[in-house]
Amino acid sequence: MALACTAGVSKNFVYRGSYSQYSPAHLWKLPFAAFFALVVSSAWFAMAHLYQGRRGVYNYIHSGILFSTVRILDRDIVPAIVWPYRVDLVAGLYAPRALRTRPDLR
Repeated sequence: MALACTAGVSKNFVYRGSYSQYSPAHLWKLPFAAFFALVVSSAWFAMAHLYQGRRGVYNYIHSGILFSTVRILDRDIVPAIVWPYRVDLVAGLYAPRALRTRPDLR
């Protein structure tokens, strides 16, 4: 539970919190600053998961876009933290049971 919480909080503050507020586009008051921050932060989020291969990068660029969009539209980072926390929590609680039932992974 603690790992799911720290992952959800830290990733969202780094990729969707600080970057979206202090991106060069925002600081220079460029048009489409939110879109620029969404694209760049989602790409960085996906590159942080390169160790998972193409499928991981593909999945994380899409989830990065989704969570960044939620953050931009709500103007609040809390929903973007709670949602991945719940996903990680369910995966963390379900994974041990799923791994025990697969004989090829014992």
